[in-house]
Amino acid sequence: MYSSVWSKGLNSLIGSILGDDDTTISTIYATLLPQNSSISTGTSSNSTSTPVVTSNASTAPYKLQGKNLPAGIVSYAVSPKMDRVFLFVVQAGQGIGYVAPFNGGTATEIFNTPVTQVNADWPEQNTITITTKGSAADNGYLYFVSPKTGAWKKILGPLPGLSTKVSHDAKYAIISVSGNASNVLTSIYAISTSTGTDAIIRTLADKCVWGNFYKDMVYCAVPFQPVSGTYPMIGIKARYRPWIRSGKKMPPPAKCISFPPSSSKLGPM
Repeated sequence: MYSSVWSKGLNSLIGSILGDDDTTISTIYATLLPQNSSISTGTSSNSTSTPVVTSNASTAPYKLQGKNLPAGIVSYAVSPKMDRVFLFVVQAGQGIGYVAPFNGGTATEIFNTPVTQVNADWPEQNTITITTKGSAADNGYLYFVSPKTGAWKKILGPLPGLSTKVSHDAKYAIISVSGNASNVLTSIYAISTSTGTDAIIRTLADKCVWGNFYKDMVYCAVPFQPVSGTYPMIGIKARYRPWIRSGKKMPPPAKCISFPPSSSKLGPM
């Protein structure tokens, strides 16, 4: 399992598993249960029971039991209260956004879009973030989406190789884009003023997390040595070290970059 999100109470999870062929990715739902309990696996033909038995069932108080979720899930994110989950699913060539209770219940469709390749996050209770997958040759966009209405609001883009991580109050985003000299440019972007400040470091935004208590504090993994190549793909080959910085209380910036929202539109049709 290479990624997962957990429910409140940390007794259930949704995770991604890489298949034996190193290319197939399956999404599962699993729950920690007392040894004498079981969970319902449903009757849908798209789901199959995949129980996981502990190595010492006689002494372990819990077992992990779950099921495969339907194919087509591109990205998912858990709400800040950890009671709901957002699923971005590709169905019939369209990207569908669903919000569902984490521990079961009816999933509600909140939008339908021709965009199919995205990374999703849910940093703030009323804000789901959608970042289209960019590359050095393709522009990316950042959108805020309402989990209640499914309305999209463009925040950033078009920017080449865009990767983002939005703070838990949705006031800041650390962003990375492909540079012009086989490198990556990293900035801290203020949502309200549409301005970015050079973060000094050079790392991918998906290597960063925002603080929960100090919501303007960001923690990043930074390469020990810069790796020359085409970002963001080359970034996976770097070795990383920790780095911490505040989005609000910063020293004078080395460079300020303005990112006025573009008039071009890419979102639900």
